Order: sequence, then C-alpha cells, then structure tokens
Amino acid sequence: MASNVSDSRVAFTLSSGNNSISGTVSEEYFDIKILPVVESLLGEIAGLKPSGSSGQNSKTNGANPGSLDMSVKMIAHKIKASSGSDVIKAGAISLAFVGGKSNFSRKELLEESQKATGYWKKTVTSNATNYIKTLLSAGFLIEAANGQLGLSAAAEAETSEIVK
Repeated sequence: MASNVSDSRVAFTLSSGNNSISGTVSEEYFDIKILPVVESLLGEIAGLKPSGSSGQNSKTNGANPGSLDMSVKMIAHKIKASSGSDVIKAGAISLAFVGGKSNFSRKELLEESQKATGYWKKTVTSNATNYIKTLLSAGFLIEAANGQLGLSAAAEAETSEIVK
C-alpha cells in the first residue's frame, strides 16, 4: 500500500472503483494522519468494526482502539510492566485501546499512567520525560508536529495481541 520514495517520504495510492487518492507525504505525517484512516477503513471492510461506529469508548472487549474494557493496572500486569517505560507504555495502551484516543498529550499520558497503582512509583514522575523519549526512540510512540503523542501502527498491532 505504501512505498518509500526516499528515506523520509511515503508515496501512497488508495483506489476503489473509479475513485482514487494518491499523494506523497512525510513518513511521520503518513503514520499519524493517513495510516489510522486506512486501518479504520480496512477494519470496516473486513467487518472488524461496524460501519458508522466511532470506536469511542465501546466496551466490547475486542482489540480495536476504543474497544477494551480494562484498567491501566491490569494492562500493566498483562504487559509485565517492570520499568518506568513499561508503566508509561501501559498508560498509552489504555488511552488508545480503552479511551479510543489516537492522539494524546504528555499530560494525559502521565495522568493515565498514574492510574496503574502498584506499578507507578515516584521515580516515574521524575523520569517521565526520559521514559517517553525511550518509547519514541523504540518506535512504540510517535509524536506529531504539534507535540501530541500516539501509538505507532506497529505498537497497535503488537499490543492488540497482548491485551486480548
């Protein structure tokens, strides 16, 4: 579906019948803006999400964003959180899969992560910026130009299997 034009550009074409959309955008823009829409459309086509569903706060216990009914603490347990980065990761998973948020602020991420009682330690607060940088470097989180964070497509795929 996507092919690299150069190291930082992605060319894409979407076609259905006589309609098509194509473009060349930055890899970051593709990951943040285009890919979530394409994944949503493919999900609807495959019957994973009913057409017209917003995916917001559904409690169906599936693994689509917004479809999970699980506490941050339980997510931390399921991912075997053993570090500050893991606790932040649990918060990001909760925002995406429970809250149905594709993008969130650092403040929202930290507030959500703090709900993982028993996993959240005072040192997580003081080192949160470093933990977020670690998750960005690892490709688990992506950051938009406006500073909003979100799960990468790879993180969503990996996480959907873990939290089922």
